[in-house]
Order: sequence, then structure tokens, then C-alpha cells
Amino acid sequence: MIRVLQMAVVSLCMVGCVTTGTFQKEKTRADDAQKEIAKQQTELNAAKKALEAEKTTEQDLTRQLKADAAQIASIQKANSELAQKFATNWELSTARATAVARYLQENTSTDPKRLIATGYGEFRPVSSNDTPDTRAANRRIEIVLVARE
Repeated sequence: MIRVLQMAVVSLCMVGCVTTGTFQKEKTRADDAQKEIAKQQTELNAAKKALEAEKTTEQDLTRQLKADAAQIASIQKANSELAQKFATNWELSTARATAVARYLQENTSTDPKRLIATGYGEFRPVSSNDTPDTRAANRRIEIVLVARE
């Protein structure tokens, strides 16, 4: 399509140009436009490759997190057993979040600068604490993936 447009520009110049100098200037402009299009296509291809690499990295991280889900559950169970050692539920939830962040740092390729451990205690429940099942639902670990800056 681009080549057809360039040929049309050259053809129009040949018909409309009175002197060879004018024709040559128009042909040079068409050649310059073709070079600019090729340059932009190269930049576009590089940008596409960079986006694919980023997508692959995020997919790899997601696969790694799923593969480590059993280990994370084990950490959560161990933290539940340690519940008596903490003065408040807030301290316990912070310790639970820190344990998961530490696990991700030590056992995955996750950059520690991208990890943030936050504990909310009883201040952000997803359900009531009326039954063992609802209390278990509130003892959760949330992992949030955020795009790189």
C-alpha cells in the first residue's frame, strides 16, 4: 500500500513537473518519506517486542505464583499456628504479609524493590467473624500485581 502511494506520487510529479530539477526534488521528498516510514516501522516493531517481553515477564511471575501456592498456604498455616504469639490481630496480619513477601523474595525472581507487605488486621474483613469459615476467609493473603513504572 505504501509502495503504491509512493509510485503514485512519483507518477504525479512526472506528469506535473516542468523541469528535471522539480521532478528530482519531488522524487527526493518521496524517497525521504519512504525512509521515514521504514524508520517508524522499525521503531514500531521494537516497541512491540518490548511489550511482548513485558507480557512474558508478567506471565512468568503469574505461573511462578501459582506453582508456589501450596508453599504459600503452608506459610499461612504456620502463621495461624503462631497466632498466639502476637498481641493483636493487626500484628499477626502484618507478620503473615511479611512472611509471604520474604518467601517471594527468597524463592522467586521477584525484585524485592517491587514487594510491599501490608497488614490490615481486623480493619478490612471480607466477611463477618461469626463462624470458623468466615474467620478463615478473613485470614487471607492478597497479592496485587501492578504494572511497572
